[in-house]
Amino acid sequence: MANNGLALWDFDGTLYKGDSFIDFLKYTHGKLGFYSRMMVFLPSFLEWKVGMINNGQAKERLFSLFYAGWDFHQFNHLALRFQMDVVPDKLNREALKKLKWHHEQGHKQYIISATFTELLLYTADKLKIHCLGTDLEVIDGKVTGRFRTPNCYGDEKVRRLKEFVEPENYRPIYAYGDSSGDSAMLQLADEAFLKKFF
Repeated sequence: MANNGLALWDFDGTLYKGDSFIDFLKYTHGKLGFYSRMMVFLPSFLEWKVGMINNGQAKERLFSLFYAGWDFHQFNHLALRFQMDVVPDKLNREALKKLKWHHEQGHKQYIISATFTELLLYTADKLKIHCLGTDLEVIDGKVTGRFRTPNCYGDEKVRRLKEFVEPENYRPIYAYGDSSGDSAMLQLADEAFLKKFF
């Protein structure tokens, strides 16, 4: 017998209005630091755009440019502050209404996002929802600039979910996304919502 429903949420562009990674880069480095590093990143951006590197490789290069060598506790502290200072005002109110409805129905809920886990945990806890994100590599207390898990995007979203639950045991399944990176997750659902919530 199937369990009660399951709701799967993308974060950036869905629950969160905008790109939380870009907003976090600006939060931690200021406008000058952000734009100067983005100029350095430009060749990698162009390689990604023409298909020479994939989404995950481009994102890892960008992350490394900003945070390689950082003390993990410092990074984690700023990720927490960002979620306290910035995220609440950028959560989509319509999405939150639907999230609340799922809670009322007793559905299990997950944020499944390419966003870094550290940028999701506090918010997910406040929303009373599980989260799966891209995990960072940390060695000897330092952020290496590499990812410990594949970028949680596309098919990886479904693969990560299946590490924790068996989707076939839940009915109905709802999924919410805003881009092609959510396609695999949306295809898993009985009711899929692209750029809408009702």
